[in-house]
Amino acid sequence: MRRYSPFLVLLLAFFILWISIPQPVSAQDATATPEPTITASVGTELPSLVTPASVGISAPGNGANLSGVVVVSGTTLSAWDLSFSYADDPTGTWFPLAKSNDPVSAGTLTSWDTTTITDGFYVLRLHVSAAGGSQYFKVNVRIRNYSPVETATLTLTPTAAPTFTLIPVIATATATFTPAPTPTIPAPLPPNPATLSTQEIVVNFGKGAFGVIALFAFFGVLLSFSRKLRS
Repeated sequence: MRRYSPFLVLLLAFFILWISIPQPVSAQDATATPEPTITASVGTELPSLVTPASVGISAPGNGANLSGVVVVSGTTLSAWDLSFSYADDPTGTWFPLAKSNDPVSAGTLTSWDTTTITDGFYVLRLHVSAAGGSQYFKVNVRIRNYSPVETATLTLTPTAAPTFTLIPVIATATATFTPAPTPTIPAPLPPNPATLSTQEIVVNFGKGAFGVIALFAFFGVLLSFSRKLRS
C-alpha cells in the first residue's frame, strides 16, 4: 500500500479548509440584478402620479356672501388676469383685480378688499390665456359689509284650540249631629260677711249723727269761753 507523506496530507487539509471558508465579494465584482422596465405600447399614455387641478376659480364659491378681505384662489396653468363687474351692469365694464404671466396651480390669485365697494351682487371673472385661445371662468358673489343679514322668519300655523267638556260634579253633604253639652248648675255662693242688716245701718247712722252733734257742741263751748276771756 502506498503511503503519503505527512506534508501532502497537511497541504490537502489546508486546501479543503480554505475553500470551505466564504470569501468576501467586493461591490465591483457583484453583478447587479437588472430591474424590469415598463414599456408602453403605441397609443397608450402612462397614468400620471398627480392629478392636475382643474382650471378656474376654486374659492370663493358661486353664490357666496363676502365681507372684508377675501382670498381668491384657483388654477390657471398659463397667463391670466382677474377682474370683477356689477351683476346687473349692461355696459359690461370690468374692474381689474390682479394679473400675471406665471401660471398658478391651486394657489392664491389675490386678496380682494371688499370694503372699498358698495354692497350688492357682483361677478368675479378669471381670464386664462392659452395658445389655442382664451378661457373665461365666472363666479357670482354678494358683497355684504354694511347691509344687515336677513334672519329667517318663523311662520306660525294656527291650530284649532282644544275643546274642554265640563262634567258637573254633585257634592253630597253628610250632616253629623253632635249633641249639645249638658249645662252645669253652679253651687250657691256662701253668705257675704260684709253684708249689714237694716238695724245695724240705723244704729250706726245714729252713732254718727250723735258724734257730729257732740263735736259741734264742743266747738261752741270753746268759742263762748274764748269770747268771755277777751271781754
